[in-house]
Amino acid sequence: MKKTVSLLLAASFLAVAAPAAAQLPVSVELRLDAGIPTGDAADLVDTGVGFGVRASLDLAPTFALYGGYSQFSFDYDDDTVLGDEEVELEGFELGGRVGLGTGGGVANPYAMLGALFHEDETGLEAGLGADYAVSYNLSVTPEVRYRTIDDFNYISLGLGARFRF
Repeated sequence: MKKTVSLLLAASFLAVAAPAAAQLPVSVELRLDAGIPTGDAADLVDTGVGFGVRASLDLAPTFALYGGYSQFSFDYDDDTVLGDEEVELEGFELGGRVGLGTGGGVANPYAMLGALFHEDETGLEAGLGADYAVSYNLSVTPEVRYRTIDDFNYISLGLGARFRF
């Protein structure tokens, strides 16, 4: 037990004392998105708003695994019988992100593909985005994703702030 505690303390010290280039490959992102319905959903609901939080683990310089939570709210179109109600989609996502460039420019573009787990339904998301570094630990991330869950399709267009640890 003492060895385990000693190892954990030593690892913690090294993580804090190491230079910035050797920091943990973990980041957390907060997002604000617009949900634009497509297909049959576009006839029933108006553009919605959503938010989310996502954590990423960099496994290689150009590949990361991500997991997160998101929630979107869409109002029914005024022309439908359900005009005062709304559609809420909330749940978890899990996937991978692949860097599409060398990272030498101002923006670092990426593509992403993941699974959605919302309210007992499984869906799919695919998207494109970019990291615009503000500092070593902070970047702004515009992103567009196509999401489909149980025949409800929409495009998520938004902006995030990613904090790297």
